[in-house]
Amino acid sequence: MKALFYTLLLSALLVGAIFILRSIEEREGPSPRRLISHPVVSSEPAPMGTFDLKGTEAVETGEIYATGAILMDLWHVKEAMETFEEAARRDSSYLDVYIRLVECYSHPLICREDKAKSSWSCAQRIAAMEGLEDTLFVSALGSLYLEADFESAAEGFERFITTPDREDDSRYFLATALFHLGRLDEAERHLRKLLEKDESSGKAREFLVRCAAARGDLEEARARAKELAALYSEEPFPYVLLSQTEMLGRDFEEALSFCNSALAIDPKYIPAILCKGNLFAIQGKREAARATFEKLLLFDDPILVSIGSESIAFVDFLWGQFDDGGDMMDDAIRSAMLAGSVRRGLFYALRLVEYFCQLGRGDKAEAIVERWFSGFGAIPARLGTLRLDICNGDLLSARHLLEEMTGKLEWRSWMRLLGLDYEKVVALAHIKNQEYVRALELLDGGGAVVMVDEERSYLRGYAAFESGEAELAAAAFREVLAYPRGLEFPYHHDPVLHVQALFYLAETEIARGDQREAAKHYAAFLEHWGEAEWDMQAVDRAREKLNTLSNTFEGGQP
Repeated sequence: MKALFYTLLLSALLVGAIFILRSIEEREGPSPRRLISHPVVSSEPAPMGTFDLKGTEAVETGEIYATGAILMDLWHVKEAMETFEEAARRDSSYLDVYIRLVECYSHPLICREDKAKSSWSCAQRIAAMEGLEDTLFVSALGSLYLEADFESAAEGFERFITTPDREDDSRYFLATALFHLGRLDEAERHLRKLLEKDESSGKAREFLVRCAAARGDLEEARARAKELAALYSEEPFPYVLLSQTEMLGRDFEEALSFCNSALAIDPKYIPAILCKGNLFAIQGKREAARATFEKLLLFDDPILVSIGSESIAFVDFLWGQFDDGGDMMDDAIRSAMLAGSVRRGLFYALRLVEYFCQLGRGDKAEAIVERWFSGFGAIPARLGTLRLDICNGDLLSARHLLEEMTGKLEWRSWMRLLGLDYEKVVALAHIKNQEYVRALELLDGGGAVVMVDEERSYLRGYAAFESGEAELAAAAFREVLAYPRGLEFPYHHDPVLHVQALFYLAETEIARGDQREAAKHYAAFLEHWGEAEWDMQAVDRAREKLNTLSNTFEGGQP
């Protein structure tokens, strides 16, 4: 029945296949598991104009728009984007086209901040002529994708979930905002409402997988990913999602198998390449991970080059090649900004500042702030120095800024865009000032935080360790090591926090009296940073402790 529905839908939309997409590939015979008929589209990155739309002037703009919507639901965002661009060329007053373009340009693998803003401005102009309801809807869209103001976005879309012609979009956008706010139960409720209307909705099903993973429910995430792959067995993305869930469960053989299934469908599928590189990194296969990520540098797309460079930097930092990692992050920042994605560039720059501060290299962090933040206004520049102030022990200056930004919307907006969490920054300042109990109280948040949060777990673990609460510290550091970043951009964990968590977990196990667990984690720490290119006291201590423990075990002591 589903196959018949989609066949009739595509026939009506395309008017007997009036225009042909170059990247659609014909395949002989459907897979036995395939339940829905849909086009199979190559996802190879290519310059604008991938689709051959010549000779289609007679096609209605609405038909082109509907085709783009189908492509988007099948995770072919680049192809959908180009289809919507053609629709906008045909009819510059088509509001929904610009709404979709904002969504496409904001996708983390497209990340055209400049074009997203331009499309939103067009949508805003058209909505102003259409009426108040459309104006409010477009305003909520800007809050979600341009400002990362998820509270305002949720409030804005909430009012449209009972509006017939906006209900589906409103529920999906509302779920997105709620997800980022950590309100997973509410997000899932709206996604299930979407599936009640259309059980084949790929985007809604995918989002439910991500919600389950964010909640830490690996079994549900895996089960939902398998359902999605069964429904869309000829699309590469569901296999990537399934590979990521298996990776979280550390079933690396299955993860690799599903990742290879995606690459068998499309050897140049970007999510699959990223997934495979991260899989190699988690397995400790440094050279294989780096070589996989280097494939992204071959594409003629500065955003993909930027993502590839950042991913290579992740590998370098994970194995103690800090200078090389810094150089690759510089390349990532530069490529993002050349592509018109200034905020992505600044986001990467702040991550690099964080890496160097975590490593105690305030001098290198300061150079990054001077090189990348000074030309983008006072607020980004000051936020860049905030982390540096804490690293250097200038807590008076840091606290003055934290007080200054309280209640100021522009400051908070920039913090969200750059990935800064106000509570975690304040907790970090408390930790630097040895106020560990105050930091723990702030990080616990009354038990309200439901999403797995790598940085929050690390800070909680460190504060607990310094407070002598070994059990709490051990649990927090284990959360860091199990952090499921694979399903959310940038699709990998913080490499510096990850390795440092190994060291502090070993230290914590010593305090708990479990010497064998301590030895295991010291050894894992040294596998990563034992040959680091910078001298590190933690490396010397880990070697000394591991040697002592090894002698103890050889002597027959427990």
